[in-house]
Formats: sequence, C-alpha cells, structure tokens
Amino acid sequence: MGHRCAGEFVTIEVMKVSLDYLANRLSYRFPAQDLSFSMVSMPSIPHSKVILQNVKRL
Repeated sequence: MGHRCAGEFVTIEVMKVSLDYLANRLSYRFPAQDLSFSMVSMPSIPHSKVILQNVKRL
C-alpha cells in the first residue's frame, strides 16, 4: 500500500485511547469559539485553538 511511517500504528492507538477518554470519561463545556483555520499555514489549528470549560472526570 505504499510508504508507512514507523510509528504510525502506535500513533493510531494513542489517538484511539485519547479520543475515548475525551468522549467517554470526561464532562466539559465547549463554549462558542472561532474554529476556522488556515488552509495555507502549518500547523493548521483553529484560530481560537480548542477551549474546554468546566472539565471534570466522570
């Protein structure tokens, strides 16, 4: 299937665990913010970054 990065599979597993933690093990409020981003600059992150409020473990 072409070139694969050496740490790709580890990175995918870390992302899965991180997303599970954010989605299922925390409660938080996601206030209004500017989530637009540049299509030409790197790294491309939302202008407001990502703001979470009232973060608590479940």
